Amino acid sequence: MIKSMFAILISLNFITVAKANVTSVMVVRHAETDYSDPENRDPGLSPKGERRASLLNELAKSLDVKAVFSSEYQRTQRTVVQIAERLNSEINVIGAREPDLLAQTIREKNAGDTVIVAGHSNTVPWVVKSLGGGLVDNLDHSDYNTFYIVLTGDEVAERTEEIKEHFPDVEEVNNVTGLADNMKLLKGGYGQDISFLKSFQTNK
Repeated sequence: MIKSMFAILISLNFITVAKANVTSVMVVRHAETDYSDPENRDPGLSPKGERRASLLNELAKSLDVKAVFSSEYQRTQRTVVQIAERLNSEINVIGAREPDLLAQTIREKNAGDTVIVAGHSNTVPWVVKSLGGGLVDNLDHSDYNTFYIVLTGDEVAERTEEIKEHFPDVEEVNNVTGLADNMKLLKGGYGQDISFLKSFQTNK
């Protein structure tokens, strides 16, 4: 899955060139949280979570990412901070309880771009819904792998087929209530082990 996911994001970079009028929003849950201090009400990431965030950054390098978004909490911001630093840009912080504002901001400021949003197990579905992708189930508390890609635009069908043709591990989600017109919802996953990614880069 990790190898396939890395290849997916490489290919998305090329697809972006051909389908620049399609807005692509990758919605992820924050990486693993550091629960070592029970008194800390706003914890960051555990070492495993930091490794996952590094993997997400490596994956995002192959995307023509224009912006990153997160909630107000440290664990979501830490998940995407490496991407923001590499882009020399700020993290767009929008409250976890404001998915409609998040979606509106992306539509107004990042139409036609590829962006990454870091949310929470119980907010990822509402972000997807606000973006027009329909209502999906909450993520399990132990699930840090699952992500969604919400595609919007006149050529989403073509872009979806390109992604699926190259990378069968990403699935199109059809049995979802409220999927808007000119929208596609894709689902996939990525792991926290980056050992393969390093060897893959070495062999390139």
